[in-house]
Amino acid sequence: MGSVAHRFLVKISVIFLATLALFIGSYVPRVYADYCSGTVKCGKNVPVQRCSINSSVTCTGANIGDYCVPPSAGTCGDVAQECNINLNTNPCSSFTDKASCEGIRVVDCATHCNPSIEQQCTWVGCTTTAWTDGACDDGDCTPTQRRQYRTVDPPGCTNATQCVEDATCGGGPIATPTPSCTATDPGVPALAAPPSGSAYVDDTTAPLDWSAPASWGTECVAGTRQYHACVSPTSNAVSCTGATPATVNDPTNAYTYTQSVADTYYWKIQAKNKDGNWGNWSPERNFSMCFTSNPLVPTLVSPVNGAAFVNTSSVWLNWDNLAPASVWGIECGGALARQYNVCAGTNSIDPCVGGTSVNVTASGYTYAGIVQNKPTYYWKVRAMNAHGNWGNWSAIRNFTVSWSGTITARAVQVDPTDTSCVAIRKSPIGLDGTVHQFTVAPPDPLTQSGNTYVTFANAVPGPYVIMPDPPDGYVVARYCWQRTTAPTTGETQSAVLSSGDTLTWDVGYTLGTP
Repeated sequence: MGSVAHRFLVKISVIFLATLALFIGSYVPRVYADYCSGTVKCGKNVPVQRCSINSSVTCTGANIGDYCVPPSAGTCGDVAQECNINLNTNPCSSFTDKASCEGIRVVDCATHCNPSIEQQCTWVGCTTTAWTDGACDDGDCTPTQRRQYRTVDPPGCTNATQCVEDATCGGGPIATPTPSCTATDPGVPALAAPPSGSAYVDDTTAPLDWSAPASWGTECVAGTRQYHACVSPTSNAVSCTGATPATVNDPTNAYTYTQSVADTYYWKIQAKNKDGNWGNWSPERNFSMCFTSNPLVPTLVSPVNGAAFVNTSSVWLNWDNLAPASVWGIECGGALARQYNVCAGTNSIDPCVGGTSVNVTASGYTYAGIVQNKPTYYWKVRAMNAHGNWGNWSAIRNFTVSWSGTITARAVQVDPTDTSCVAIRKSPIGLDGTVHQFTVAPPDPLTQSGNTYVTFANAVPGPYVIMPDPPDGYVVARYCWQRTTAPTTGETQSAVLSSGDTLTWDVGYTLGTP
């Protein structure tokens, strides 16, 4: 009886002590949480709390950290974390409860807990790839087990390797394989600009734009999405022929093509997904690049350089017509009217300055800017093609224009009874030896012979005062002049000679009669 009572008391003591140990252990100052939204308050004397994958631990109460509201029931699933806080000791540390569940979520309390009793832990998510088979009997794996690996990020996440039974290693049944991922090709990018048939003139760049494919396909790895931009003078709907495609990283959906050779170019885009799978090429578009050139320099024809003109107010300027079409340069489909720019004036350095500048479509122009007090004129020509490109100027030519008229004169004897201009012009009695001269020279004096007029050719246009010197004994009766320019007649000793005109004086004298 005593022996039975003793065994009963021992048993009761053992149970009590075990229960007490469990009770004490349940109040180890730790707090556990997974998939916590935001942050978790870590405090003192908090019993171990385990929460399911879809719940969180929220600390409440006047003294934050005294306790945590237990989460809803559930298993850890794929996640289990504990934050160990030794009351007033910092920092706290993290560890994984491998006995309960596989840890793929960690908290770095040393970095994220505040140095106070009420510490705050921030949880960091982990990512893993699928398990990959390694060798049998590797490391701590038994001969009947195969080592498996997976990539875990960040490095603090656990269980990057495991040992599984594999019949091919001589052990039990092969472990259930991790579901595999089969990558597929991406779709086709949609071209945006430029539209097919676009033309770039005198531009070495062609900006290309497109949009991402509607689907990138199934992607099993974290690679880089890219595009191939193919621009080639060779058309090929299924491959990039005649050029090396440019590579552009997504999400950039643009590429600027640079070229200085005129031609028609075909462009298309191909997409590559994260697995490195290239999709089909987009439908092909085309654009053209053209680079204009200037027309040739016109050759001046007439007047020849240094040509002299007399008594003209206009001169016909002529040059060769640029033909064939090739001499007009590369026009890249320009629709402007081909034309010439001709400049004429009195500026020897640049006839356009202060002169006449006109555009004409013919290969000639009548210059009418001649004035009597400007004897020398200069001119040049250049051409413009259908694109609007001007060529270089021709060499400068010059011509002169002189202005002159003719003066004729004679002295005659008339009857004192009729000294009218009519009688003077009809008089057959010329005063031989009369010297005809003017108040201003030139022209130089001329001597009359018989009844014949003296002629002053190439006289400079302007006013003249005639001063005849007849033989002795004659007295002037009347001065009579006539010309083409109005007024056409007059009875004065002075008159004005116009350019190209003839001014004729008939001077009547009487013998010995004042």
